[in-house]
Amino acid sequence: MQCIASEWPVRFHTGYLLDEQDYHDVKLLCEHFGFVMPVEYAILQNRIDSTLKPHRTFCCASWRNPPGHS
Repeated sequence: MQCIASEWPVRFHTGYLLDEQDYHDVKLLCEHFGFVMPVEYAILQNRIDSTLKPHRTFCCASWRNPPGHS
């Protein structure tokens, strides 16, 4: 069975209104295959980055075992 060339899945993710899932998919494809992200995705990345809220961080020292577990 023949497969499509590795750049086609990236090309399939262009030319329409993009969302965060498209960005995630294309980012992984580009990282895996060493492709440059399409220009549309640089614009989308800026939009996503500007709307992200900082993630909470947790310190392992603050974790507690439930009663009866050590």
